Amino acid sequence: MGQMIAEDGPQLPDESELVGMPQPDIEMHQQHWVRYSTMQEARCLKEWRQEESLLIEATQSFGDMTAPPQLNSGVPLAVSLKLLQAPAAFNRPMVQRKTFKPAFMVELELRYRGALNLNCKVEAYPMHETQNSKPSTWKPERSQQQLEIDNCTMTRQIQVGPPIGEAPHGADAPREYSHKEYFEFTDLRFIKSSRMSKRWLAFTCQIKGDFLYVIYTLPAVVISRRADQYNKAYETLTGTPLNLPKRARLTVPSNLAQSVFTEAVHSAINLSQQPHAQPPVLTKLQTQMSTEHLQVKGWTRQAGPPGTPAGVSELEEPQPAVIEPSYVHSWILQRYRRTGFSRQLTEQDMLALERQAGVSRPRGAGSVPRQHVGSSGSDPSSGGEGSAGATETAVDPVKWGAFREWFAKCLKALSKCNDGWNRNNPTWICGFAVDRNLAEQLLHDRPMGAFLVRMCSEPGSFAISCRMGEVGPGAVDHLLVDCVDLQGHTLQSYVLANDCATHLLDPVTGQLHRKEMVFGTSQQLLADNLLEQQLMMFANGNVRDANPEAFITAASLGYPSMSLGLGAYGAQQAPPPAQASYLANAPQLTAGLGMSNGGGQLAGGHGSQHAADRGGFPHSNGGGGGEMPMDFAVTGPQDSGMAGLADAWMMQPSSWEAGAN
Repeated sequence: MGQMIAEDGPQLPDESELVGMPQPDIEMHQQHWVRYSTMQEARCLKEWRQEESLLIEATQSFGDMTAPPQLNSGVPLAVSLKLLQAPAAFNRPMVQRKTFKPAFMVELELRYRGALNLNCKVEAYPMHETQNSKPSTWKPERSQQQLEIDNCTMTRQIQVGPPIGEAPHGADAPREYSHKEYFEFTDLRFIKSSRMSKRWLAFTCQIKGDFLYVIYTLPAVVISRRADQYNKAYETLTGTPLNLPKRARLTVPSNLAQSVFTEAVHSAINLSQQPHAQPPVLTKLQTQMSTEHLQVKGWTRQAGPPGTPAGVSELEEPQPAVIEPSYVHSWILQRYRRTGFSRQLTEQDMLALERQAGVSRPRGAGSVPRQHVGSSGSDPSSGGEGSAGATETAVDPVKWGAFREWFAKCLKALSKCNDGWNRNNPTWICGFAVDRNLAEQLLHDRPMGAFLVRMCSEPGSFAISCRMGEVGPGAVDHLLVDCVDLQGHTLQSYVLANDCATHLLDPVTGQLHRKEMVFGTSQQLLADNLLEQQLMMFANGNVRDANPEAFITAASLGYPSMSLGLGAYGAQQAPPPAQASYLANAPQLTAGLGMSNGGGQLAGGHGSQHAADRGGFPHSNGGGGGEMPMDFAVTGPQDSGMAGLADAWMMQPSSWEAGAN
């Protein structure tokens, strides 16, 4: 195993690094409380005791007791509740309706002498900031629990007792026994946004009218799937802005680290006398460490630019003392070229990326001629065609460091959607120039259901921007798909699961395309995933474990069907007449693909153009005994079968699409 090199700068672990990891030192992050039924406030105790409960109850009723109370043989002598496991990612912004990985696990320990037959119920409750500020007076609220969390109750029937043949069997038995029950809340989740307020979790259990609970002291901020909330939520939790740069973590082989340890100590002494000299240990590390011995956590190492020492990552490579705009321009081109994407960056993409990196250009100034963007470029250290000259303002180092990290994660996310990013007919994913504001401008005059897919300001995340209602602040909704979501499902799966997103807007041509024509259907995706899983099971010799029910549904993606959530966005208005007519008469796809018995041709006619003029989704009343959603003007005999379908996909969009612009 390797050792960690000391590093400076704030350490901000990604959520993707924490998913599936348990919280270390969980004993330090929990508080134990017991409230006996006759007390107003709880005591900070690790266990409930029957003797103390009876004594407090008797004292409240009869005054001071001279003799100890008689213990009940059917009740435990003591009960304790503690957390055994909690997810490390809980202390990061949590997306609502997402389960915790790993799950919270609670241990209930019973100490007894006589036989027990108990119905134990352990529950989870959310706690607000005002409640957490004074935990001794906290009382669980059922209405708050039902409103904010789901799958929060577990019940067990516990039957235990001393071994058979050992007597006496009662509270006065000579031996004391212990029994532990484990409650794992595998489906526990928040179902409501906390609106940038902190939330804690408390796990409770009742014994004989008394109440004991354990509070998990690390808070969470629950966010919806709307984009651009993660950074603010992170700052609320940690007090640190997320856009600060961080250093990559380097792992050095232990044998190499030990071999240079002594030299490192002597080098530190020499450095105090020669502050500008390069430490000999660094030179030795650079020359002796091979590529396979260097790992950058959460990042696949790629070859550095010319002049970069071997074994130094992109985030660790030397940077010039002054970051010029020309360096930024060439650096972006080089990093993008290394991904191998066939799609080229446009001038608008470069301007947007440079602006986010901190480059300030005079109004109207361009970046680089379009035909050169994405082609071969020069070394960042030597500038390039996009060099703006020495008169331009240098880039702020902090903003530049944050941009480098953000851009690296964006490229990593796009590499997972390589096929979709390279598609341009129509464009699946918008370029870097399309941000939240531009997406709302592009969709503001489109029918409800029009959507586009774009990169999000959160590193490595996407947003599905969809027209959900009439004009106003909530007309366009932004659904966040983060890097953690993409670990389990594809971006295509989230697009298909969004019931409200029906027509993809191509930002280049301005045309609308039916989602099923572009991304396929949920059934097709299910079949593809099922086939892939069956092949993997067969390769591993475990064919019987394939489970079709485990595939993509709106519920399995962590949120309900979007059509049920319109009220949350103020979009319960009835659709326009043209769209209502389209929805009421929406034909089956087979009717327009030559599957009916009639003969003749289908073409966009007068009805199609008329619907486009009214701003709704049109349909054609062409011959052949069926109607067709007119993404394309299809002509030809109806018995063309799948060949006709393929030809239809290759044809130009019909006139109604141009009329809807």
